Amino acid sequence: MMRGEGGRCMCTAHPASHEIIEAVWRERWGGCVVSPNAAYRPGDVHGLVLLTDAGDLAAIATWAPTRLGVEITTLDAIIEGHDYEAELLDAVERTLGHNGVRCATIITANDNLRAFQLYARRGYRLVAIHRDAMEHVRKVKPGLPMIGKDGIPLCDLWEFEKGL
Repeated sequence: MMRGEGGRCMCTAHPASHEIIEAVWRERWGGCVVSPNAAYRPGDVHGLVLLTDAGDLAAIATWAPTRLGVEITTLDAIIEGHDYEAELLDAVERTLGHNGVRCATIITANDNLRAFQLYARRGYRLVAIHRDAMEHVRKVKPGLPMIGKDGIPLCDLWEFEKGL
C-alpha cells in the first residue's frame, strides 16, 4: 500500500452509494440518526466514503441539507487508528465548499470527547449544548444506554459549527 506524508495510507474519497450508507447506518446507528433538528434515514443524506488503495472502506461521512447549510450527520472510521475521520472530514468540507455550501454543523453526544477534540482541531466551534436532548433521541431509539463512553452519563448533545 502506498504511504503518504507521515507514513499514512493514501486513500481516496468517493461518493457513497445508498447501499453502503444503509448498511453502515444499520450496523452502527440502528438505521437512523437523530439530532435536535431532525431524525434522518439513509435516503435523506448524501455521503462520501474513504477507500484505501486496496479498495477497503476506511471511513464514511454523511450529511443532509439544512436551512443554513448542511448538518454532517455521521462521521465513522471503519478502520480505526489511522485518523481517517480527519482525512474524510477535509474531503467533505472541500466537496461541500465546491458545491456552494458555506456553513456545516456537526452534532455529537456529550460522551464523545474524541470527536470534540477532532472538531475543535479542525476549526469547528461549539455553538450549542442541547441539554437533556438524549431523552428525545431515546424516544426514537429506546435501546440507547444511559451511560456512554468512559462511564459518562449520556444526556446532552453538543452542536459544532464551521464556516466553509
